[in-house]
Amino acid sequence: MPNDRLMIMILSVNVRAEIFVNGIPVCFVARYPDEQVVVVPIDHFATEGANELMIIVNGGRTPSSVASDDQDSPSLGGGMPFVEGRIRVTIGRYADGSMVSKTEVPILLQAEWRGDSRRSTQIVRQSAESLSLSRWAFQRADPLSDRDLEDVRTVVQELHDSIERGDSELLISLSSTKLSELSQAFEMDQSSMADGLRLMIARHHDDPNWVFSPLDWKLTDFRMCAQSRLVEIINLDWIATLRYTTKGSDENFYLPMFLGRIGGSWHVLR
Repeated sequence: MPNDRLMIMILSVNVRAEIFVNGIPVCFVARYPDEQVVVVPIDHFATEGANELMIIVNGGRTPSSVASDDQDSPSLGGGMPFVEGRIRVTIGRYADGSMVSKTEVPILLQAEWRGDSRRSTQIVRQSAESLSLSRWAFQRADPLSDRDLEDVRTVVQELHDSIERGDSELLISLSSTKLSELSQAFEMDQSSMADGLRLMIARHHDDPNWVFSPLDWKLTDFRMCAQSRLVEIINLDWIATLRYTTKGSDENFYLPMFLGRIGGSWHVLR
């Protein structure tokens, strides 16, 4: 169907959770007593063939440990009184421009959980059919291990140093596959996206109120995703490692990214 969007809608109450599509984290929701609704486009994460939707409720306290704690067991927040938590995650295809939370469409994939908000658990659902006809570069990226993280740090250091100088060309060069696939997924012009990235980095670099955060390896928490074919460049605070902050305010500008290696070369693939 032309001009439609594959969207994930998350409704949650009293639950801290992270949602993954095909092993890639697409959204983190914090615990709130009132129902919150989050909508995220996932055309660029969905693939041809079976797709996996996973919810991790009350996982580990850092990105790399989110799935490592014993699941379906008491969480680290022991001592809290019982409060029921619930979350429902739905994938559907919506007409471009429609209000997802107010529009009913056939459910393509859904997972939900309701229970003791103090406990940890993991829910996995597999789609019975393709959600997309696309095959993305990250699917053919090399499987990685912890031994590759030193190379990842080298790439991140080079990206950090170039952006700190106000030079966006290395980032755009490494992101060429990502921009091409975003163009395909969302019918956007690739060169316009690259120009927009140049403009944003130039503006933040030239504005004295913005500061590009120093790279502190003790604060990073890079994690493997997508069957260890991607590495998320993230810090212990669950925010992208490469970021601008402002002096005297809470305003920020983040550069989230997932690195992968194809044919011996590193790329920003998401």
